[in-house]
Amino acid sequence: MEISDVAPEVAAWDLGKGESAVLSFALKNSGFVAIIDDRAARRCKVLTDNLQQ
Repeated sequence: MEISDVAPEVAAWDLGKGESAVLSFALKNSGFVAIIDDRAARRCKVLTDNLQQ
Protein backbone atom coordinates (compact mmCIF):
# COMPACT_ATOMS: atom_id res chain seq x y z
CA MET A 1 0.00 0.00 0.00
CA GLU A 2 1.33 3.42 -0.89
CA ILE A 3 0.21 6.78 0.46
CA SER A 4 0.66 9.40 -2.24
CA ASP A 5 -0.63 12.49 -0.47
CA VAL A 6 -0.14 13.60 3.09
CA ALA A 7 -3.17 15.50 4.34
CA PRO A 8 -2.33 19.22 4.75
CA GLU A 9 -3.42 19.21 8.39
CA VAL A 10 -1.04 16.30 9.05
CA ALA A 11 1.83 17.85 7.08
CA ALA A 12 1.61 20.94 9.29
CA TRP A 13 2.62 18.82 12.30
CA ASP A 14 6.05 18.13 10.76
CA LEU A 15 6.14 14.46 11.77
CA GLY A 16 8.19 11.75 10.14
CA LYS A 17 7.22 10.27 6.78
CA GLY A 18 5.77 7.08 8.27
CA GLU A 19 3.71 8.77 10.96
CA SER A 20 2.40 11.31 8.46
CA ALA A 21 1.38 8.56 6.04
CA VAL A 22 -0.42 6.53 8.71
CA LEU A 23 -2.29 9.52 10.13
CA SER A 24 -3.23 10.76 6.64
CA PHE A 25 -4.56 7.34 5.69
CA ALA A 26 -6.63 7.09 8.88
CA LEU A 27 -7.94 10.61 8.39
CA LYS A 28 -9.04 9.90 4.81
CA ASN A 29 -10.44 6.41 5.55
CA SER A 30 -12.90 6.50 8.42
CA GLY A 31 -13.03 2.70 8.67
CA PHE A 32 -9.40 2.55 9.81
CA VAL A 33 -7.72 3.43 13.10
CA ALA A 34 -4.11 4.61 13.35
CA ILE A 35 -1.93 2.86 15.91
CA ILE A 36 1.34 4.72 16.44
CA ASP A 37 4.08 4.68 19.04
CA ASP A 38 5.73 8.05 18.43
CA ARG A 39 4.89 10.48 21.25
CA ALA A 40 4.46 13.56 19.05
CA ALA A 41 2.39 11.60 16.56
CA ARG A 42 0.14 10.27 19.34
CA ARG A 43 -0.61 13.85 20.36
CA CYS A 44 -1.51 14.69 16.77
CA LYS A 45 -3.64 11.56 16.53
CA VAL A 46 -5.93 13.00 19.19
CA LEU A 47 -6.38 16.06 16.96
CA THR A 48 -7.04 13.80 13.97
CA ASP A 49 -9.79 12.01 15.89
CA ASN A 50 -11.40 15.36 16.63
CA LEU A 51 -11.26 16.35 12.92
CA GLN A 52 -13.18 13.22 11.91
CA GLN A 53 -16.08 13.84 14.29
